[in-house]
Amino acid sequence: MPEDRKFTRIKHLSPFSGSPIFSQVYRSAEDFYDRIAQEIASNIRPKTVLDIGCGTGRLVAQLRSRDVQAFGIEFSEDARDHILPEVRTYCSITTPEKPFEEKYDLVICLETILSIDPDQALTLIQNICARSDEVLFSSNPLDIQEAASAQIKQMGEWAALFAEYGFVRKPGEGFSKILPWGMHLHRTDLTASQLVNNYEDQLWQQRFESLTRRDLGISLQKELSSSLQDQEMINDLLVEKAQLSQEKDELYQHYLALINSRSWRFMQVVHRVRHRLIPLGSRRERWMYSLMTNVLHPFEGRGLNYDITPIRDITDVTPHSESIDIIVCVHNALDDVKKCLESIVKHTTPPYTFILVDDGSDKDTQDYLQGFSNQHDCQLICNQKARGYTFAANQGLRASTGDFTLLLNSDTIVTPEWLDRMIACALSDRKNGIVGPLSNTASWQSIPEIETNGDWAENPLPPDLSVEDMAALLAQYSGRIYPPMQFLNGFCLLIRNKVIQNIGIFDEEHFGVGYGEEDDYCLRAKKAGWKLALADDVYIYHAQSRSYTSERRKSLYQQAGKTLAERHGQKLIDEGVHYSLTSPVLQGIRARSAQLPYRREFIGQGKEAFSGRRVLFVLPVANAGGGSNVVISEAHAMRSMGVDARIYNLEEYKESFESSNPRLDIPITYGQIKDIPELAAEYDAVIATFNTSVAWISPAKNYNSNLKIGYYVQGFEPLIYPEGSSAYQNALASYTLIKGMVLFCKTEWVRQQVLNFTDSRITNIGVSIDTELYRPRPPKFNQSSLQRIRIGAMVRPGSPYRAPALTMSVFKKAYETYGAKVQLITFGMNSGHVEFDQLNTDFKWESAGELTPLQVASYMNEIDIFADFSSHQAMGLSALEAMACGAAVILPVHGGASDFARHERNSLVIDTTFETTCWDALRNLIEDTGLRSRLQNKALEDVCQYYPEKSAFNILRTLFES
Repeated sequence: MPEDRKFTRIKHLSPFSGSPIFSQVYRSAEDFYDRIAQEIASNIRPKTVLDIGCGTGRLVAQLRSRDVQAFGIEFSEDARDHILPEVRTYCSITTPEKPFEEKYDLVICLETILSIDPDQALTLIQNICARSDEVLFSSNPLDIQEAASAQIKQMGEWAALFAEYGFVRKPGEGFSKILPWGMHLHRTDLTASQLVNNYEDQLWQQRFESLTRRDLGISLQKELSSSLQDQEMINDLLVEKAQLSQEKDELYQHYLALINSRSWRFMQVVHRVRHRLIPLGSRRERWMYSLMTNVLHPFEGRGLNYDITPIRDITDVTPHSESIDIIVCVHNALDDVKKCLESIVKHTTPPYTFILVDDGSDKDTQDYLQGFSNQHDCQLICNQKARGYTFAANQGLRASTGDFTLLLNSDTIVTPEWLDRMIACALSDRKNGIVGPLSNTASWQSIPEIETNGDWAENPLPPDLSVEDMAALLAQYSGRIYPPMQFLNGFCLLIRNKVIQNIGIFDEEHFGVGYGEEDDYCLRAKKAGWKLALADDVYIYHAQSRSYTSERRKSLYQQAGKTLAERHGQKLIDEGVHYSLTSPVLQGIRARSAQLPYRREFIGQGKEAFSGRRVLFVLPVANAGGGSNVVISEAHAMRSMGVDARIYNLEEYKESFESSNPRLDIPITYGQIKDIPELAAEYDAVIATFNTSVAWISPAKNYNSNLKIGYYVQGFEPLIYPEGSSAYQNALASYTLIKGMVLFCKTEWVRQQVLNFTDSRITNIGVSIDTELYRPRPPKFNQSSLQRIRIGAMVRPGSPYRAPALTMSVFKKAYETYGAKVQLITFGMNSGHVEFDQLNTDFKWESAGELTPLQVASYMNEIDIFADFSSHQAMGLSALEAMACGAAVILPVHGGASDFARHERNSLVIDTTFETTCWDALRNLIEDTGLRSRLQNKALEDVCQYYPEKSAFNILRTLFES
């Protein structure tokens, strides 16, 4: 143990590192703890204090010298011998989970939370809050010099954890002046905690970023001014600094106005009166909350509002206007070189320039390059003897002057719009410094497989699929997510000119043989603050290096790995490899790409058999929902087959339907029920999608005797209604209402239900989902080992079969058992709705309310577990959407989910009749990280096979070939 662990860590991790400020204020550990002790004794004035992680006990000694009864605890037996003799009696060794025996006026926890296990950290915070009303807490949120710890959290997140137990920051600057990230917390009521948390998170972030950017700006200004490089970056940084300072001042003025307002002062009086009349933790307080929960709905006892930002909708790619230098390094392999250069000329839109580097090729290749250079006005650099790829690439990089430089291997084949799409990816974030595409063989960028038989996969294309076909499919079905990468393969790298100015060119000294230079370059760029991104809508074919044998390539790769570890650290490389191998976003891209040839095949078969047909779906819905989403995605797939598929909806639903479906690109007709028969006669087929709509289209045969009438049975609808009711009987009768009507459904369970009750012929067209919309995307929240597990569910009190009461009861158990470790978020209905009155809602949960499809896709990306405790599900679309986004799911065994759900393989399929079974399943997923991760990974792989083209084709075949 260092002489004083806390002081050493604080000094090393200070945001003032690199400047003399810290050392001027605190010349020693003794000076540092003297300042803290003085602040505590003078301004906080506690009688008893507990210092958690007391180190050598200096702070305990300083406090006791000021007549404060101070005690200390440490969590390591090794610490015992380092405690100062004069305070050894008052310091003890314990564990983070053990509750404190005494209650203290003040508990201190400085830079200790990161040194213990994440689960222990949550327990420690709970113990702290249980045994004191005031806390001094600090935990550095960012190590500027090195990679941050996996446990590091932002200050707003720490504040939120303490707020779970009623603690918020106490007004005053004393403690935060000693430590910029320190917090003086005290117990208060929940309403105040929400207000203070919002203010604290914003103000602290502005202040910390301002300090960091100031020091960074000064450092960059000195370094870059001396070399006369990147003046634009300095100016941008200074502008940002001024804007940040202005925003901070404005925020602080808003804060001052708030605390000086009449309403604030009035609320302070109200709180003081409330605390006198109804003390915290008293029986009166419990009675008050009970009254508010049961009588004052919807003001209290409700789920907190949880805002969902829709995912970014895909927009068309526009031609680039930036100047691009395309560098192609060549060493023989003339056939590959010809294919590469010809594909660039064919598929690249200007502006761009060629820089060709001939690295000691034979005469045939030299002659070809000279002729190509003369024809296309290229800059040709010739080496009489081969120097190796790294040296050749650097020759090209030195010659480049464009806004972007693109390094492209000579054994590649580029595809339409490749460069425009890669630049669009780079421009999506100003910090995207290097961009790479997908390929058949490009290590972590390979699709669909990255490894076979212990070597990188080659992924040959099917015989009937050209490189251009594959690229077109990928672009069509890509989510254009532009996921962040830890490494990018050097076969194709788009590099900002600013990156080259910032970090230079490839390292010839250590990677001159030509392997590992791109990994080293990527790691250097990331350390300099640049991001690596994947253009997931670009496919470039790579023939793999012909310059090395497979054995030679492996040998060079292994040697490069050793050099990279020596220069950057094995831990950093291992973390990058782990991300590249296990990232749900990358797994989702790979799994979806494997299905592209099959989707193309269904589209081709559909065009051949049904192109020119006209199909009308009667879809009487007001808002986006599971059934309507399926119809829309399959109608869209039909249109890709040349089928004129359209939707008919009721006029009164137009505004709400279009509002909840903003990305809809299918023709829709709105009208009245009476208009349906005559309109349907203009089509080859009309399809009812709900039991009441069958009767609406029944007269259509009078206008067109050849009209095919179909009924899309999305669930066994009689179960929606009370058995024996008129609605139940009408739903049951709808299956046989029209003679010759073609029935089809999504799952075998629904098919059997219809057969059992009606003997009607019905076809199972198969499960489907919009796999482009519902897919893993980079998380919006800060992931760390202390991050809460997010659990989602659809809760609609008006739909009894969805088991809303059971769901909320299980969620309450989860909150009572795990507290701040879990975050419970429902969707489907706003929490303030009157139907929530009958549910158990007296615990902390959040409601995302009613969501559009774009919002559902975002919601599913933010949860780790999705629970469906319905009595049955015709298909279980919401769970399927959650699986497609990378969540582990729980589904009812009763119903059609078994068509895609496999118990303990890609999901948990349980008997939801019993609450104990539901609770056990949820508890297992919360506690068993391995199980949760295994189900998530397998779900991502399995769900991709349920693309809408297959079901759309089956609908058409069922309608027109039956």
